[in-house]
This record gives sequence, structure tokens and C-alpha cells, in this order.
Amino acid sequence: MKVVLLSDDKKLGKKGEIVSVSDGYVISALLPQKKVKIATSSILKQAKKDEIIKKENEIKQRNSFEKDAKKLSGNSITIAVNAEGKKVFGSVGQLDIVEAIKVKYNLNLDSNAVTKEHIKTIGDHEISINFGLGVSTKMTLKIVAK
Repeated sequence: MKVVLLSDDKKLGKKGEIVSVSDGYVISALLPQKKVKIATSSILKQAKKDEIIKKENEIKQRNSFEKDAKKLSGNSITIAVNAEGKKVFGSVGQLDIVEAIKVKYNLNLDSNAVTKEHIKTIGDHEISINFGLGVSTKMTLKIVAK
């Protein structure tokens, strides 16, 4: 039986996808849990429209990510910290890096976008920024003593 998923499911797929599932599983498990709708012709048409809209939005989002990646690519940010010699008191983490990027480049990033974690030494460090949808870039993080 063809059904449209109403929520993400590890085994079946993502929300909005049309999948084929055994009749018994649909009747006994998926419909009572309200995880699927039976795929009628009108629901199939709507699901296809939704998929087209989702792909268009994904393309727009990817273009936005690529624009932001170009803005950061090859550039640097500087964070001043308390330090003794080359050793930082505490560490510079993802949230510190995201905040510095927000201040300098006016970009709001998710804290998980920064792949380097807890830098504990003064100097230049290369960091990777992963925007999602396969878009990423590298930039230099300069940690200096106050």
C-alpha cells in the first residue's frame, strides 16, 4: 500500500515522502499512530507539489549558504582571551567562534556549524564552517592574549 509519511521515521523515510508499506503494518501500526496517510490521488498530487516547493526552498537555502561561505572563505576572525604564555585560561569553544563571526560578519550560524572544538592555545588555527546542504568553508581563527 502506498502511503505518505506525516513524520520522519528511521526505517521508512522523511516526512512527506511516498513509500510502499505492507497493508498489515499500515493498518495495525502506522495509521493508529497517525504516522501516515493513505496515498489517494489528491494526496499524491499535493505531496508532489510539496516536494517541488521543498526542493525550491532547498535551492534558495543552498544559494544563501554559498553566498555566506564566500563571505567567510579565506578571511579571519580574532578572539582576545586571558592567557599565560601560549596557554589560554579555559578554552575557546564553538559558541565563542559563532559569536565572533556574528559580530564581525553579521551572520547567524548554528553552533554545530563550527567543527573545531575547545582551542586551548594562542595562535592561528584553521577552522571549518559547515553550513549544511554540502556547503562548507575554511577560515582562520586568531587567538590573542588580552
